[in-house]
Amino acid sequence: MKLLVSLRFILEFIPFGKARSINGGASFECQHGALECEGNSIQSCVLNQLPDRDRQVSYVSCQMSFEADPRGWECTFRSEADLVSKQNCVEGVQGIQLQLEAERRTQQIPLTFVPSFAFNNQFDAELNSLAFQNFPAALCRVDSSIAGCQ
Repeated sequence: MKLLVSLRFILEFIPFGKARSINGGASFECQHGALECEGNSIQSCVLNQLPDRDRQVSYVSCQMSFEADPRGWECTFRSEADLVSKQNCVEGVQGIQLQLEAERRTQQIPLTFVPSFAFNNQFDAELNSLAFQNFPAALCRVDSSIAGCQ
């Protein structure tokens, strides 16, 4: 099923998961340990640098593959994001600020599983499940007027 959705949806990636900040961002604790926290920060910084959705989708797809470099260098390079800027962000205040914002946004969704989908800023367990099985069908359930939905 091919859907014409490029102008109808805003797609956001929020790399935080089931993490939590400690002392206002002095550090972060992640479900799967320090490497996951580092990966979240790297992803936040790279996504912040990428101006368009297609490059963001390409980057996240690369990063989510099992062969990806956990530190994100290869996927960052492929996305054409600036490697030096990425590293400065991760090691600096901007990376902390991006992760604190990701935490705030993630707390608005009752996460039971990561990754999760929210539509129209609302989490719906049935839509989330459908999105994993058939993402276009989930989009059609949200908005049946999309070209290609029946």
